[in-house]
Amino acid sequence: MKIDVDGIEISILRSASKVLKHPNLKSVIVELGTPIEQQEAIAIMKQAGLELKHRSTRNWGETCFIFERTSTA
Repeated sequence: MKIDVDGIEISILRSASKVLKHPNLKSVIVELGTPIEQQEAIAIMKQAGLELKHRSTRNWGETCFIFERTSTA
């Protein structure tokens, strides 16, 4: 799943907990701006059983995060 919603990523992630926890969801790509948003997204994803696998800052100042399903979720 790719989430690209121009600034409301955290609101989307908070509202999508059921989808994020679904075992068929294997990975999520999301662009995040501030360090606060980044840490909050990591926490939300961890609760959903997704862990940070890669981050890249090559995209116009935004940081692209790739999360993948952990084997225990």
